[in-house]
Amino acid sequence: MLTNQRRPETRRDAQALLGAEGVNIVLGVISQIILTSTLLDVEYGWWVIVYDLFATLLLVLDFGIPTLIARDGPAKPNRIRSMVHYGLRIQCRIAVFIFPPIILIAWFGFENVETSIAILSLAIGAALMYLSGTHRVALRALGEAREEAIARVMDKILMVGGYAVVWIIGQDGLMQFAMVYAGAAIVSTIYVVWRSERKLVTSIQQEIHPNEDMKTILIRAAPFALTLVVLPLMARMDKFLLAGFQGLELVAVYNIAWIVLMAGWAVPRSIQQALLPVFSDAMENESMLRIEQIRAMRLVGLLTPLGIFVALPIATIGLPALFPNSLVEMRPGEGIDAVSLFVLMLPAWVWGLLSSPMLESTKLSERTTTYARVILIGLVVNFGAGLLLVPTLSLKGAAISTTIGHLCIYLQTIRTSSMWNNSQCRSLIMSQLIAGTLLHVAATVLALSNSIDTELMTWAIPLGCFVSATLIVLRPPEGGWPAIRQIQA
Repeated sequence: MLTNQRRPETRRDAQALLGAEGVNIVLGVISQIILTSTLLDVEYGWWVIVYDLFATLLLVLDFGIPTLIARDGPAKPNRIRSMVHYGLRIQCRIAVFIFPPIILIAWFGFENVETSIAILSLAIGAALMYLSGTHRVALRALGEAREEAIARVMDKILMVGGYAVVWIIGQDGLMQFAMVYAGAAIVSTIYVVWRSERKLVTSIQQEIHPNEDMKTILIRAAPFALTLVVLPLMARMDKFLLAGFQGLELVAVYNIAWIVLMAGWAVPRSIQQALLPVFSDAMENESMLRIEQIRAMRLVGLLTPLGIFVALPIATIGLPALFPNSLVEMRPGEGIDAVSLFVLMLPAWVWGLLSSPMLESTKLSERTTTYARVILIGLVVNFGAGLLLVPTLSLKGAAISTTIGHLCIYLQTIRTSSMWNNSQCRSLIMSQLIAGTLLHVAATVLALSNSIDTELMTWAIPLGCFVSATLIVLRPPEGGWPAIRQIQA
């Protein structure tokens, strides 16, 4: 066993990861301010598409191996180092096949050398983000999420600092920004590998059993790999559809609202990252696993109305103040501005946050294909809705299709997770389903208030829905907390 090992813990680890995400949100906004202030709208649209393209395509390097370590590592801490090294070996072999075509296309497919260097730099940065994932997850599995949090913040500080230097000295080309992005990724990767290896060498380690060869690991990790490709693709699907049907300028407009939404997405992402090791550590004791699941459900339920309460004034004040008017104000023929577009996207965040505990519970199943199927169906529904709505409703259609996709995932997790079989969990699920629906209605009415003439509809209905949802999630679980403590005892 590991010496002086800290066990994974939901609240502590989620706080560390969420704190890092909070800092990174501020830094990410600053980076986008620099980019939008320096680059032309078309150049910024190009940056968004190329960045998202590599972030999606190079997910194959991850191949679900970090998720496998997060799931199995806490129960077998003395094998984490071997799992990390073996997984990294697999990822490097995949990279050998992926990077030569990228290099050839980047270098010979463009006459402009600066464009080629920019593409290669973005590809290197995205690749390192995934290749370092095994060591990042190892820290989380060891109960050292704070070390992972430090690495995340370091990456963003270096990137934003580099962007600021490029901006100040007047070197405002795409190549310079892309090279800064790659440089920050290199330094943060070196740091996280160093810290992870230092934590791992202090422990007694066991090698991977001979029967757990590369083929076995790849088969077990494949469903997680599929979902890791699908989830970012789902998040960026609407931008790709907008680029195809409406053009790059609307992609730039949509991305401003999307940036704020992704900032809020740090909450469910951090909670999910903290929950999987905790659930894995409690799997041997069904009562403790149930308690951890109830705690997680209560946490996301309380954070949902709180998140909306915080997000609305930030978006309303921050977007017009921080970004160019050409990207924030209402475009002719669109009928919606960036702030209202963000509010229309909020229900997607609501369903994503509420589904977090059930999604992580689904990962614990021996049939890892179940989790993959849930995410894949969500992608198909999102894509189908986008094909129908984006050509006619443009920006509003993209936002609505995103919400439909995440609602589909949420409804599936109710059925696929084992939590529905427990009366206390089932009571929480039903309450949160009602609360989520009320918040969905409130956000939609607020977003479309420009087309509503009645003041009652504009303010009274959203406020009533918000208050009702808050009261519902504040209700204690079935039997109250004394019953939960009795089970734990």
